Amino acid sequence: VQTMRAYQQILADFQVSNAAQLADAIGRANGSLGPDRIFITGNITLTATLPVITSAIEVIGTGAGATVNGANGVNRIFKVSNATASFSNLFLQNGVAQGATGVNGGGGGLGGAQRGALMHIGRCRRARGRRARERP
Repeated sequence: VQTMRAYQQILADFQVSNAAQLADAIGRANGSLGPDRIFITGNITLTATLPVITSAIEVIGTGAGATVNGANGVNRIFKVSNATASFSNLFLQNGVAQGATGVNGGGGGLGGAQRGALMHIGRCRRARGRRARERP
């Protein structure tokens, strides 16, 4: 029973349906001790850049409307640094593909994966993004 209670404190599930909830869930997951899951339950349009993912997180879309919209190429959608993140059942659109400068890693696609990061992407679609370079 003690092991079960300890595990429940490590794994947290977050249900999000707007940009503020998504940013809060990423921030809270980054501060937790173990892997966490974020369930996106609707169409989210970002109003600001999301926090960088720095801990083990699985982002899962629930249903056909699970969309993260970067607001017409204004915002980076997801960026992972020194962590493993998985993304599944999502539609990602209009985000900025923004990685590092290329010296210490970099990447595009969902936003970027810096050195020491690993991104797993399954059953996701993307549309109408743009590329950008991040300044150190």
